[in-house]
Amino acid sequence: SVCWNTRNSVNSGRKTAGEFGDYNCDSPWALIESAAMAMTSHRGEGIEFVLWTGDALTRTTGMSPELRLQCLRNLTDLLSRTFKEQFVFPALGHDDIGVSFSQLAVLWQQWLPQEALDTFKTAGYYTIEQRSEKYRIIFLNTNLWLNTLDDRMLHRSGSSTIDNTQDPFGQWSWFESTLETARRKKETVRLSLFPLHPLLSQPFYRVVLA
Repeated sequence: SVCWNTRNSVNSGRKTAGEFGDYNCDSPWALIESAAMAMTSHRGEGIEFVLWTGDALTRTTGMSPELRLQCLRNLTDLLSRTFKEQFVFPALGHDDIGVSFSQLAVLWQQWLPQEALDTFKTAGYYTIEQRSEKYRIIFLNTNLWLNTLDDRMLHRSGSSTIDNTQDPFGQWSWFESTLETARRKKETVRLSLFPLHPLLSQPFYRVVLA
């Protein structure tokens, strides 16, 4: 809610953004709570799980890791209250960085099975398998290829440039192996990932179309 706070300050000299923000603003908490209430009142029967598609944090670089973690904790608590009987499966968006994977794993451990937590703690990617329905969701973490100069990338300290020829934390190999398992079991697969840099399209499609 950075824009909302700035535009509604006494000395901003600009038109206020209103209680629920503005088109070009990050979402203020009032809007987030209202959206959660709407989901509660309009959701249908038989919802098995919820996909939390990421980009929950602001794009500003001025947030400390502690503040970023607290924002995600607030959202996690809200979704836990909203969907008490469902699992929520979170994906990391390009703005959801600056918090360690192990901290996020602790935050989301009530939703993720141990196998998923093991890979998430390593690098923020994981898979969920619904054996009875022959269904699988694969969550990739494309943040691993973000600009190495981005100081929010805690896993990057002192590392060299990562390009499309590299496989940070073995994600491509894991992805390929997971798809092979899904094909062998004849599972339907849903992929959850944020847009890839054009240079990464080739290795991605090589794995998907293999």
